[in-house]
Amino acid sequence: MMHRKQLLGILLVAAGVAFGSPLYAAVKSNTGKIVQTLVKGDAIFGGCMVKLDKNIGAGCTNWVSFGCSGEPLPYSKDVAYNMFDSAKMAFALGWEVKIWGDNQQLVNGHCLATRIDVMGPPAP
Repeated sequence: MMHRKQLLGILLVAAGVAFGSPLYAAVKSNTGKIVQTLVKGDAIFGGCMVKLDKNIGAGCTNWVSFGCSGEPLPYSKDVAYNMFDSAKMAFALGWEVKIWGDNQQLVNGHCLATRIDVMGPPAP
């Protein structure tokens, strides 16, 4: 005999499948070091990306786009460039970052970064 909680779980899964919504969090973060940057003159990859030394998770790889080309963004191009500038600074200094990637906002198959925190120099 099925319990109420089991039935509710089945109904929620069925509703997610029926309406095409994912069953996992859209935004996931991970902390690591940036190992590569990419700048492209057109909208492919959003114009600018970074590669973290580990996967972000929730369907995001270790590459994330900041959307410097501005297509389409939930924030302004200025914010995109500021986040990318923060990432480049952390890359140049070898500092860790925490990057949030949104698996519902894809740029050429890669998650869009929605936030970046630069951790600063390691404690002495």
